[in-house]
Amino acid sequence: MAETRGNTLFGVIAILTGLSFLVHLGVVVALPSPNSYQELAVYKTHQTVYALLFFSIVIFTAFAVTFLAGLGRLLAPRSSKVAAGATMALATGILVTGLGVVLSIGALAALAALPSDPSYEISAAFEGAFWADLQSLTNVFGDALMGLGLILLGWVAWGSRIVPNWLAIIAVVGGIGAFAAIVADPLAAISFLAFTIWSVVVGVIILRKPRGANVTAGPSGSPGSSGP
Repeated sequence: MAETRGNTLFGVIAILTGLSFLVHLGVVVALPSPNSYQELAVYKTHQTVYALLFFSIVIFTAFAVTFLAGLGRLLAPRSSKVAAGATMALATGILVTGLGVVLSIGALAALAALPSDPSYEISAAFEGAFWADLQSLTNVFGDALMGLGLILLGWVAWGSRIVPNWLAIIAVVGGIGAFAAIVADPLAAISFLAFTIWSVVVGVIILRKPRGANVTAGPSGSPGSSGP
């Protein structure tokens, strides 16, 4: 009974992970795209959108890391080491990317709270641009980790009965998109959308499992078999 409740909770968290990212993506689309040197000025006139960006990335990150902890256990019978490596790389990549956003918005909020004094304006604009550019560097690190994690995820999921093979292919495509985002940042959307599809589909699979059914599978795809 407790295991069934745990599976239900994991399924709900998985779906909420995907939904929370879609909400975050909507906020990103609504966000202005200023030149980095104008970041502080734009923040001051769009503080509500930036606040939504802050909370949406924090909520998504919390759900995503929790989901990945459960996903690692779900895929462990296939290969515990690869499953752990995949989920750890993904979780770290999402945390690094989220931390970059949080630090950037935090810096803008602190700069906006400075006294309105002409002597601060040039320095404050520079600091705002600095944190905006620093976020692009944390994105690169996060993209590399997500790329590795998604490719490992596709590898460990392929040929199992835990998830369909097309989901493994989506993971690999997302991983390639993440590595491509290192040189073209907008392509990061491919990896995050792949992760979103994974979370929603896994959540649906778990919630549709018959009561008391085993949700793990071994390397041959047979329920309950042990992996390498």
